[in-house]
Amino acid sequence: MGRAAYVTTVKRGETNRALTGFIIKVDLDSKTALQTHPIDYTPPDSKFWNSRGGNRGARGVFLYRSRLYVAAATEICVYDEDLVLAGKISNPLFCGLHNLYVDETGIIAVSTVFDAVVKVSFSGETIWSWFGAEHVALQKTFSFSSRFSEHAPRVPDSEDYKFLESEVFHFSGLAVHDKSVYVLSAKQSAVIQVYPDTRVFFVDSTLKSPHDLVFRGNTLLVNNTRNQSVSAYDVNTGGKRWVAKTRIYDNSNPTQFSRAGWQRGLVYLGNGECLIGTSPLTIFTFNVSKRAVGEIFRLDTDIKHCVYSLCAA
Repeated sequence: MGRAAYVTTVKRGETNRALTGFIIKVDLDSKTALQTHPIDYTPPDSKFWNSRGGNRGARGVFLYRSRLYVAAATEICVYDEDLVLAGKISNPLFCGLHNLYVDETGIIAVSTVFDAVVKVSFSGETIWSWFGAEHVALQKTFSFSSRFSEHAPRVPDSEDYKFLESEVFHFSGLAVHDKSVYVLSAKQSAVIQVYPDTRVFFVDSTLKSPHDLVFRGNTLLVNNTRNQSVSAYDVNTGGKRWVAKTRIYDNSNPTQFSRAGWQRGLVYLGNGECLIGTSPLTIFTFNVSKRAVGEIFRLDTDIKHCVYSLCAA
């Protein structure tokens, strides 16, 4: 096998608690799915967090030292490269997990429900945590107040929709560059450095529900989800360099649970190419220098079955 990637998915509106999302191993040369494995996470017996995605399926995915780290809603599932479950990692701050980053020092995870970023050890102990909604400078910049003035961070029950829907940032992207941690906010259309210091790197109102960011050389790439495009920025100034259209599907006729063309997932493959995900379950290559879509891999036709995250094998 040559080039390969791992894809995590969410099945919008799924009522079968054991089949709300999958991990798929894809051979990029033959354009075939080599393995498809249901995420080893079952939401509690109480109601789903919402009617669409909520605590369904699998989101962030990261391959490190032959272990695949996959974010479910409130825990990280660890697999080997053949998708055999090797263990699970829990932490009280894991809630609405999205993106992950893993190195020899531990695991960094984005917790959307808490507007938080947390770094944990491989056994789940907290190394550091950062709460965007409690940061005074960010409160002034984006005009909001503390979310936890009355409630401590906790995993909400299924009826606590007010708390679930009160996310200020909805962090939907995570990247580490020059030992600094950056997050992408889907709600504020902003990239924010959260560690070791906090600063707003840039705000770009043309980003519509963006998901995922990648640093490559002097360029930062952002997946502009609803606009079906990729935006490029200068890594030193945050100034926009270019925008490339990556439209594959007509997204003018949404269903109750999803819309065609919602791009989620962005990873650098090498040789000037990225891999991007979209809905219904499709991944495609993107040539950065040519700013053009390349090969397209259609893995499912169900509009409710969505790509959420990608990593290269």
